[in-house]
Amino acid sequence: PAVSSGPARCGEGDFAEPYFVLDLSDLQAYIQLFTSGSPQADIREPFPVLDLADLQAFIAGFLNACP
Repeated sequence: PAVSSGPARCGEGDFAEPYFVLDLSDLQAYIQLFTSGSPQADIREPFPVLDLADLQAFIAGFLNACP
């Protein structure tokens, strides 16, 4: 997935600064990426399709706190 490039993140729910902190800015960033069709939002197969699997992966990652 395209997410591998860029700053270090703590997981699939960490999309915005400050990294390693999950907050509403991560949620807003992911929604913006997903609704704009960005490849960065494509975090689950099938690639390059944005679908419910991507949303579910983001939600699961967001609900898991960063270490």
